[in-house]
Amino acid sequence: MMWVEGDPPDWPSVVKWTKQQTMPCDKLVIRLIDPDAENGSGTDFKLTAGMSAPVLDCIKQLRDGGFTGEIGMLPYFDGNWVWEPGGVTVGTEWEKPFYWAKQANEILAAASVSPGVFEINFENENSGGILQVSDATLLAVQAFQATLWPQLSGSSGFIGLAATKGYTSALNMLRWTTTPLSGSDFADPPLASGMLELYNMSKCCPGGDNCETTFVDAYSTLPQTPNPSPASPTTIYTRAAAAADPVTDILGTATAVCPPQSDFGFLFGNKTPPCTGTYAPPDCMSGADMSRVWLMYSTETTSLGTIDAFGTWSNEPGQGASIETFKSFCVAFEEAFYTQYWNSGSPSANAKPPRYGVFHLEYLPDSWNPAACAADLSGNDVVDLPDVMYVIDAWGSAAGDVNGDGQTNVADLLVVLAAFGGC
Repeated sequence: MMWVEGDPPDWPSVVKWTKQQTMPCDKLVIRLIDPDAENGSGTDFKLTAGMSAPVLDCIKQLRDGGFTGEIGMLPYFDGNWVWEPGGVTVGTEWEKPFYWAKQANEILAAASVSPGVFEINFENENSGGILQVSDATLLAVQAFQATLWPQLSGSSGFIGLAATKGYTSALNMLRWTTTPLSGSDFADPPLASGMLELYNMSKCCPGGDNCETTFVDAYSTLPQTPNPSPASPTTIYTRAAAAADPVTDILGTATAVCPPQSDFGFLFGNKTPPCTGTYAPPDCMSGADMSRVWLMYSTETTSLGTIDAFGTWSNEPGQGASIETFKSFCVAFEEAFYTQYWNSGSPSANAKPPRYGVFHLEYLPDSWNPAACAADLSGNDVVDLPDVMYVIDAWGSAAGDVNGDGQTNVADLLVVLAAFGGC
Protein backbone atom coordinates (compact mmCIF):
# COMPACT_ATOMS: atom_id res chain seq x y z
CA MET A 1 0.00 0.00 0.00
CA MET A 2 1.25 3.46 -0.87
CA TRP A 3 0.17 6.51 1.09
CA VAL A 4 0.25 9.54 -1.20
CA GLU A 5 0.85 12.97 0.33
CA GLY A 6 0.62 16.33 -1.38
CA ASP A 7 -1.56 19.41 -1.46
CA PRO A 8 -2.53 18.47 -4.11
CA PRO A 9 -0.67 15.21 -4.88
CA ASP A 10 1.73 14.86 -7.78
CA TRP A 11 -0.74 13.16 -10.12
CA PRO A 12 1.75 12.17 -12.88
CA SER A 13 4.00 10.47 -10.32
CA VAL A 14 1.03 8.59 -8.87
CA VAL A 15 0.19 7.23 -12.32
CA LYS A 16 3.81 6.31 -13.01
CA TRP A 17 4.18 4.57 -9.64
CA THR A 18 1.40 2.11 -10.39
CA LYS A 19 2.93 1.26 -13.77
CA GLN A 20 6.31 0.17 -12.50
CA GLN A 21 7.40 -2.97 -10.71
CA THR A 22 10.08 -1.89 -8.23
CA MET A 23 7.70 -1.94 -5.28
CA PRO A 24 4.23 -2.72 -6.67
CA CYS A 25 1.22 -1.96 -4.55
CA ASP A 26 -2.46 -2.88 -4.63
CA LYS A 27 -3.78 0.04 -2.64
CA LEU A 28 -3.41 3.82 -2.84
CA VAL A 29 -4.45 6.22 -0.08
CA ILE A 30 -4.69 9.74 -1.53
CA ARG A 31 -5.03 12.94 0.46
CA LEU A 32 -8.39 14.61 -0.21
CA ILE A 33 -8.39 18.39 0.15
CA ASP A 34 -11.57 20.43 0.61
CA PRO A 35 -12.84 20.94 -2.98
CA ASP A 36 -13.78 24.53 -2.11
CA ALA A 37 -10.71 25.36 -0.06
CA GLU A 38 -9.94 29.08 -0.05
CA ASN A 39 -6.25 28.54 -0.77
CA GLY A 40 -7.09 27.02 -4.13
CA SER A 41 -5.59 23.60 -3.47
CA GLY A 42 -9.06 22.09 -3.50
CA THR A 43 -9.47 22.82 -7.20
CA ASP A 44 -7.94 19.43 -7.97
CA PHE A 45 -10.97 17.88 -6.30
CA LYS A 46 -13.76 20.10 -7.63
CA LEU A 47 -16.53 17.96 -9.09
CA THR A 48 -18.13 19.48 -12.16
CA ALA A 49 -19.75 18.01 -15.24
CA GLY A 50 -17.43 15.58 -16.97
CA MET A 51 -13.93 14.48 -16.00
CA SER A 52 -12.36 17.93 -15.51
CA ALA A 53 -11.20 17.32 -11.92
CA PRO A 54 -7.50 16.30 -11.91
CA VAL A 55 -8.16 13.61 -9.30
CA LEU A 56 -10.75 11.99 -11.56
CA ASP A 57 -8.44 12.18 -14.55
CA CYS A 58 -5.74 10.51 -12.45
CA ILE A 59 -8.10 7.69 -11.43
CA LYS A 60 -9.08 7.22 -15.09
CA GLN A 61 -5.45 6.99 -16.12
CA LEU A 62 -4.79 4.47 -13.35
CA ARG A 63 -7.69 2.26 -14.44
CA ASP A 64 -6.91 2.64 -18.15
CA GLY A 65 -3.33 1.65 -17.35
CA GLY A 66 -4.42 -1.58 -15.69
CA PHE A 67 -4.32 -0.65 -12.00
CA THR A 68 -6.99 -2.79 -10.30
CA GLY A 69 -6.14 -2.03 -6.69
CA GLU A 70 -8.19 -0.16 -4.12
CA ILE A 71 -8.20 3.64 -4.00
CA GLY A 72 -8.98 5.34 -0.71
CA MET A 73 -9.41 9.07 -0.11
CA LEU A 74 -8.24 10.58 3.16
CA PRO A 75 -10.04 13.85 3.92
CA TYR A 76 -7.80 16.55 5.30
CA PHE A 77 -9.82 18.72 7.66
CA ASP A 78 -7.66 21.81 7.87
CA GLY A 79 -10.53 23.70 9.40
CA ASN A 80 -14.05 22.65 8.49
CA TRP A 81 -14.81 21.82 4.89
CA VAL A 82 -16.57 24.51 2.89
CA TRP A 83 -17.77 22.07 0.23
CA GLU A 84 -21.44 21.07 0.43
CA PRO A 85 -23.13 18.34 -1.62
CA GLY A 86 -25.92 19.70 -3.82
CA GLY A 87 -29.46 19.03 -2.61
CA VAL A 88 -28.33 17.35 0.61
CA THR A 89 -28.57 18.44 4.21
CA VAL A 90 -25.38 17.33 5.89
CA GLY A 91 -25.82 16.11 9.45
CA THR A 92 -22.17 16.02 10.53
CA GLU A 93 -18.89 17.19 9.02
CA TRP A 94 -17.54 13.69 8.46
CA GLU A 95 -20.44 12.88 6.11
CA LYS A 96 -19.15 15.28 3.43
CA PRO A 97 -16.29 13.08 2.09
CA PHE A 98 -18.75 10.20 1.62
CA TYR A 99 -21.05 12.41 -0.42
CA TRP A 100 -18.02 13.67 -2.38
CA ALA A 101 -16.79 10.13 -3.15
CA LYS A 102 -20.29 8.98 -4.13
CA GLN A 103 -20.59 11.86 -6.58
CA ALA A 104 -17.05 11.26 -7.86
CA ASN A 105 -17.83 7.59 -8.49
CA GLU A 106 -21.00 8.51 -10.39
CA ILE A 107 -18.98 10.81 -12.68
CA LEU A 108 -16.35 8.10 -13.16
CA ALA A 109 -18.99 5.47 -13.94
CA ALA A 110 -20.56 7.76 -16.56
CA ALA A 111 -17.14 7.87 -18.21
CA SER A 112 -16.92 4.05 -18.06
CA VAL A 113 -14.26 4.16 -15.33
CA SER A 114 -14.63 1.42 -12.72
CA PRO A 115 -13.97 0.79 -9.93
CA GLY A 116 -13.79 4.25 -8.43
CA VAL A 117 -13.14 5.29 -4.83
CA PHE A 118 -13.24 2.29 -2.50
CA GLU A 119 -13.22 3.92 0.93
CA ILE A 120 -12.95 7.09 2.97
CA ASN A 121 -10.06 6.99 5.43
CA PHE A 122 -10.03 9.01 8.64
CA GLU A 123 -6.62 9.47 10.19
CA ASN A 124 -7.39 9.77 13.87
CA GLU A 125 -4.34 11.93 14.54
CA ASN A 126 -5.07 14.56 11.92
CA SER A 127 -8.83 14.53 11.41
CA GLY A 128 -9.18 17.62 13.56
CA GLY A 129 -11.49 15.81 15.95
CA ILE A 130 -14.02 15.46 13.10
CA LEU A 131 -14.25 11.70 13.58
CA GLN A 132 -13.01 9.98 16.71
CA VAL A 133 -12.77 6.25 16.14
CA SER A 134 -14.85 4.46 18.79
CA ASP A 135 -17.69 1.94 18.89
CA ALA A 136 -20.27 4.69 19.18
CA THR A 137 -18.80 6.69 16.29
CA LEU A 138 -18.49 3.68 14.04
CA LEU A 139 -22.10 2.73 14.72
CA ALA A 140 -23.13 6.26 13.74
CA VAL A 141 -21.10 6.05 10.53
CA GLN A 142 -22.61 2.70 9.62
CA ALA A 143 -26.13 4.01 10.26
CA PHE A 144 -25.34 6.92 7.92
CA GLN A 145 -23.90 4.59 5.27
CA ALA A 146 -27.12 2.57 5.38
CA THR A 147 -29.10 5.65 4.33
CA LEU A 148 -27.09 5.73 1.08
CA TRP A 149 -26.49 2.00 0.66
CA PRO A 150 -29.29 0.06 2.47
CA GLN A 151 -27.46 -3.28 2.17
CA LEU A 152 -24.17 -1.70 3.21
CA SER A 153 -21.31 -3.66 1.61
CA GLY A 154 -23.90 -5.69 -0.29
CA SER A 155 -25.17 -2.59 -2.07
CA SER A 156 -23.85 -1.53 -5.46
CA GLY A 157 -21.50 1.44 -5.20
CA PHE A 158 -20.91 1.03 -1.45
CA ILE A 159 -18.06 3.18 -0.10
CA GLY A 160 -16.44 1.79 3.02
CA LEU A 161 -14.85 3.40 6.04
CA ALA A 162 -11.16 3.11 6.87
CA ALA A 163 -9.34 4.28 9.97
CA THR A 164 -5.69 5.06 10.59
CA LYS A 165 -4.50 4.94 14.18
CA GLY A 166 -1.43 4.13 16.23
CA TYR A 167 -0.15 0.61 16.78
CA THR A 168 -1.70 0.42 20.25
CA SER A 169 -5.08 0.15 18.54
CA ALA A 170 -4.27 -3.28 17.10
CA LEU A 171 -6.93 -5.15 19.08
CA ASN A 172 -9.68 -2.74 18.15
CA MET A 173 -8.60 -2.82 14.53
CA LEU A 174 -9.00 -6.60 14.63
CA ARG A 175 -12.45 -6.36 16.14
CA TRP A 176 -13.59 -3.62 13.79
CA THR A 177 -12.34 -5.33 10.60
CA THR A 178 -13.21 -8.99 11.28
CA THR A 179 -16.44 -9.57 13.20
CA PRO A 180 -19.41 -7.50 14.38
CA LEU A 181 -19.78 -6.66 18.04
CA SER A 182 -21.61 -9.08 20.31
CA GLY A 183 -25.34 -8.80 19.83
CA SER A 184 -24.96 -7.80 16.17
CA ASP A 185 -24.70 -4.11 17.00
CA PHE A 186 -22.83 -3.72 13.71
CA ALA A 187 -24.63 -4.97 10.63
CA ASP A 188 -21.22 -5.48 8.97
CA PRO A 189 -17.68 -5.10 10.28
CA PRO A 190 -17.48 -1.30 10.40
CA LEU A 191 -14.03 -0.85 8.86
CA ALA A 192 -13.15 -1.76 5.30
CA SER A 193 -9.50 -1.24 6.25
CA GLY A 194 -7.58 -0.60 9.44
CA MET A 195 -4.16 1.00 9.20
CA LEU A 196 -1.70 0.95 12.09
CA GLU A 197 1.00 3.61 12.05
CA LEU A 198 3.99 1.91 13.62
CA TYR A 199 5.85 5.05 14.59
CA ASN A 200 7.68 5.74 17.83
CA MET A 201 7.02 2.28 19.23
CA SER A 202 8.60 2.02 22.67
CA LYS A 203 8.37 -0.19 25.74
CA CYS A 204 10.13 0.09 29.07
CA CYS A 205 10.93 -3.07 31.05
CA PRO A 206 12.49 -3.22 34.54
CA GLY A 207 16.20 -3.89 34.42
CA GLY A 208 18.84 -2.75 36.90
CA ASP A 209 18.77 0.88 37.90
CA ASN A 210 16.97 1.90 34.74
CA CYS A 211 14.55 0.21 32.43
CA GLU A 212 15.69 -1.22 29.13
CA THR A 213 13.74 0.34 26.31
CA THR A 214 13.30 -0.59 22.71
CA PHE A 215 12.51 2.40 20.58
CA VAL A 216 11.37 1.59 17.05
CA ASP A 217 11.21 4.91 15.26
CA ALA A 218 10.35 5.30 11.60
CA TYR A 219 11.69 8.82 11.46
CA SER A 220 15.16 10.15 10.82
CA THR A 221 15.39 12.06 14.10
CA LEU A 222 16.82 10.57 17.27
CA PRO A 223 14.43 9.26 19.93
CA GLN A 224 13.72 11.22 23.07
CA THR A 225 13.90 8.11 25.25
CA PRO A 226 17.15 8.10 27.29
CA ASN A 227 19.52 5.22 26.48
CA PRO A 228 17.09 3.17 24.41
CA SER A 229 17.98 -0.32 23.30
CA PRO A 230 18.60 -0.32 20.38
CA ALA A 231 20.54 2.85 21.01
CA SER A 232 18.96 4.86 18.21
CA PRO A 233 16.42 4.39 15.43
CA THR A 234 19.11 3.57 12.90
CA THR A 235 20.48 0.78 15.09
CA ILE A 236 17.55 -1.49 14.49
CA TYR A 237 17.62 -0.57 10.83
CA THR A 238 21.32 -1.23 10.41
CA ARG A 239 20.83 -4.48 12.28
CA ALA A 240 18.18 -5.48 9.75
CA ALA A 241 20.53 -4.80 6.85
CA ALA A 242 23.46 -6.64 8.39
CA ALA A 243 21.86 -9.66 10.09
CA ALA A 244 21.83 -13.03 8.37
CA ASP A 245 18.27 -13.53 9.58
CA PRO A 246 16.96 -9.96 10.06
CA VAL A 247 13.34 -11.01 10.59
CA THR A 248 14.12 -13.21 13.59
CA ASP A 249 16.66 -10.69 14.82
CA ILE A 250 14.09 -7.91 14.85
CA LEU A 251 10.89 -9.75 15.74
CA GLY A 252 12.32 -11.75 18.61
CA THR A 253 9.81 -14.00 20.37
CA ALA A 254 6.18 -13.00 20.68
CA THR A 255 5.29 -12.67 24.34
CA ALA A 256 3.08 -10.68 26.69
CA VAL A 257 5.68 -10.97 29.48
CA CYS A 258 8.41 -8.40 29.84
CA PRO A 259 11.62 -10.05 28.55
CA PRO A 260 15.11 -9.15 29.79
CA GLN A 261 15.53 -7.01 26.71
CA SER A 262 12.52 -5.89 24.75
CA ASP A 263 12.44 -6.21 21.00
CA PHE A 264 10.07 -5.55 18.13
CA GLY A 265 8.28 -8.87 18.55
CA PHE A 266 7.67 -8.12 22.19
CA LEU A 267 6.41 -4.64 21.49
CA PHE A 268 3.74 -5.84 19.14
CA GLY A 269 3.09 -9.16 20.87
CA ASN A 270 2.62 -7.39 24.18
CA LYS A 271 -0.29 -5.45 22.70
CA THR A 272 -1.76 -8.44 20.92
CA PRO A 273 -1.96 -11.49 23.21
CA PRO A 274 -2.22 -15.03 21.80
CA CYS A 275 -5.45 -17.02 22.02
CA THR A 276 -5.48 -19.41 24.97
CA GLY A 277 -8.32 -21.29 26.62
CA THR A 278 -11.62 -19.52 26.07
CA TYR A 279 -9.84 -16.35 24.95
CA ALA A 280 -10.95 -16.10 21.32
CA PRO A 281 -10.42 -13.79 18.35
CA PRO A 282 -10.62 -10.96 17.70
CA ASP A 283 -9.64 -10.12 21.29
CA CYS A 284 -6.42 -12.06 20.82
CA MET A 285 -3.98 -12.49 17.99
CA SER A 286 -3.65 -16.08 16.80
CA GLY A 287 -6.41 -17.08 14.44
CA ALA A 288 -7.65 -13.55 13.78
CA ASP A 289 -8.14 -12.33 10.23
CA MET A 290 -5.65 -9.54 9.66
CA SER A 291 -6.01 -9.37 5.89
CA ARG A 292 -7.68 -5.95 6.08
CA VAL A 293 -5.18 -4.51 8.55
CA TRP A 294 -2.14 -2.68 7.24
CA LEU A 295 1.11 -2.17 9.15
CA MET A 296 2.35 1.21 8.03
CA TYR A 297 5.98 2.30 8.03
CA SER A 298 7.24 5.73 7.19
CA THR A 299 9.76 6.83 4.61
CA GLU A 300 11.64 10.02 5.29
CA THR A 301 14.30 11.98 3.47
CA THR A 302 17.82 12.06 4.89
CA SER A 303 21.07 13.67 3.85
CA LEU A 304 22.36 10.23 2.86
CA GLY A 305 19.61 9.56 0.35
CA THR A 306 18.32 6.61 2.32
CA ILE A 307 14.85 5.38 3.20
CA ASP A 308 13.55 4.67 6.68
CA ALA A 309 11.09 1.81 6.37
CA PHE A 310 12.02 -1.16 8.52
CA GLY A 311 15.52 0.20 8.21
CA THR A 312 17.98 2.54 6.65
CA TRP A 313 17.90 0.78 3.32
CA SER A 314 20.30 2.11 0.72
CA ASN A 315 18.88 2.86 -2.68
CA GLU A 316 21.78 1.10 -4.39
CA PRO A 317 23.25 -2.41 -4.01
CA GLY A 318 26.53 -2.62 -2.17
CA GLN A 319 25.68 0.18 0.25
CA GLY A 320 23.85 -1.69 2.98
CA ALA A 321 20.63 -3.34 1.85
CA SER A 322 19.50 -3.08 -1.75
CA ILE A 323 15.98 -2.68 -3.04
CA GLU A 324 15.76 -6.42 -3.63
CA THR A 325 16.90 -7.02 -0.05
CA PHE A 326 14.18 -4.73 1.17
CA LYS A 327 11.54 -6.51 -0.88
CA SER A 328 12.73 -9.89 0.39
CA PHE A 329 12.63 -8.63 3.95
CA CYS A 330 9.08 -7.35 3.50
CA VAL A 331 7.95 -10.79 2.35
CA ALA A 332 9.79 -12.57 5.16
CA PHE A 333 8.46 -10.07 7.68
CA GLU A 334 4.88 -10.72 6.62
CA GLU A 335 5.34 -14.49 6.66
CA ALA A 336 6.96 -14.42 10.10
CA PHE A 337 4.12 -12.40 11.56
CA TYR A 338 1.67 -14.83 9.99
CA THR A 339 3.25 -17.90 11.56
CA GLN A 340 4.48 -16.50 14.88
CA TYR A 341 1.59 -14.29 15.88
CA TRP A 342 -1.72 -14.69 14.08
CA ASN A 343 -1.90 -18.24 12.81
CA SER A 344 0.00 -19.92 15.61
CA GLY A 345 -2.41 -21.91 17.73
CA SER A 346 -5.38 -21.19 15.50
CA PRO A 347 -7.79 -24.18 15.61
CA SER A 348 -8.53 -23.87 11.90
CA ALA A 349 -5.04 -22.66 11.01
CA ASN A 350 -6.54 -20.45 8.33
CA ALA A 351 -5.90 -16.99 9.71
CA LYS A 352 -4.86 -14.37 7.19
CA PRO A 353 -1.76 -12.21 7.74
CA PRO A 354 -1.65 -8.43 7.66
CA ARG A 355 -0.15 -6.44 4.86
CA TYR A 356 2.32 -3.60 4.99
CA GLY A 357 2.34 -0.07 3.68
CA VAL A 358 5.01 2.47 2.83
CA PHE A 359 4.41 6.11 3.64
CA HIS A 360 4.96 9.11 1.31
CA LEU A 361 5.37 8.58 -2.40
CA GLU A 362 7.47 11.74 -2.72
CA TYR A 363 10.16 10.57 -0.31
CA LEU A 364 11.16 7.37 -2.06
CA PRO A 365 14.78 7.16 -3.22
CA ASP A 366 15.22 8.04 -6.88
CA SER A 367 15.92 4.46 -7.91
CA TRP A 368 12.55 3.43 -6.44
CA ASN A 369 10.68 6.22 -8.12
CA PRO A 370 9.07 5.53 -11.49
CA ALA A 371 9.94 9.08 -12.47
CA ALA A 372 13.59 8.04 -12.22
CA CYS A 373 13.80 7.22 -15.91
CA ALA A 374 16.40 9.95 -16.02
CA ALA A 375 16.77 9.88 -19.79
CA ASP A 376 13.09 10.79 -20.23
CA LEU A 377 13.73 14.52 -19.94
CA SER A 378 10.53 15.48 -21.77
CA GLY A 379 8.34 13.50 -19.38
CA ASN A 380 6.42 11.63 -22.08
CA ASP A 381 7.30 8.17 -20.68
CA VAL A 382 9.59 7.30 -23.57
CA VAL A 383 13.15 8.21 -24.53
CA ASP A 384 13.01 9.71 -28.01
CA LEU A 385 14.06 12.66 -30.17
CA PRO A 386 12.63 15.37 -27.84
CA ASP A 387 14.98 14.11 -25.12
CA VAL A 388 17.97 14.34 -27.44
CA MET A 389 16.98 17.90 -28.36
CA TYR A 390 16.51 18.72 -24.66
CA VAL A 391 20.11 17.71 -23.93
CA ILE A 392 21.40 19.74 -26.87
CA ASP A 393 19.41 22.82 -25.85
CA ALA A 394 20.68 22.54 -22.26
CA TRP A 395 24.32 21.99 -23.28
CA GLY A 396 26.74 23.43 -20.74
CA SER A 397 24.12 23.94 -18.04
CA ALA A 398 22.68 21.63 -15.38
CA ALA A 399 19.19 21.51 -16.93
CA GLY A 400 19.87 18.42 -19.05
CA ASP A 401 22.04 16.56 -16.54
CA VAL A 402 21.21 12.85 -16.75
CA ASN A 403 24.20 11.17 -15.17
CA GLY A 404 24.22 13.26 -11.98
CA ASP A 405 27.48 15.14 -12.46
CA GLY A 406 25.75 18.52 -12.44
CA GLN A 407 26.41 19.48 -16.06
CA THR A 408 25.03 18.69 -19.50
CA ASN A 409 27.61 17.37 -21.93
CA VAL A 410 28.44 14.44 -24.21
CA ALA A 411 28.18 11.97 -21.31
CA ASP A 412 24.50 12.86 -20.89
CA LEU A 413 23.86 12.60 -24.61
CA LEU A 414 25.34 9.08 -24.60
CA VAL A 415 23.04 8.08 -21.71
CA VAL A 416 19.99 9.29 -23.62
CA LEU A 417 21.05 7.52 -26.80
CA ALA A 418 21.72 4.28 -24.89
CA ALA A 419 18.23 4.41 -23.36
CA PHE A 420 16.53 5.40 -26.62
CA GLY A 421 13.03 3.94 -26.94
CA GLY A 422 12.73 2.74 -23.36
CA CYS A 423 11.64 4.04 -20.00
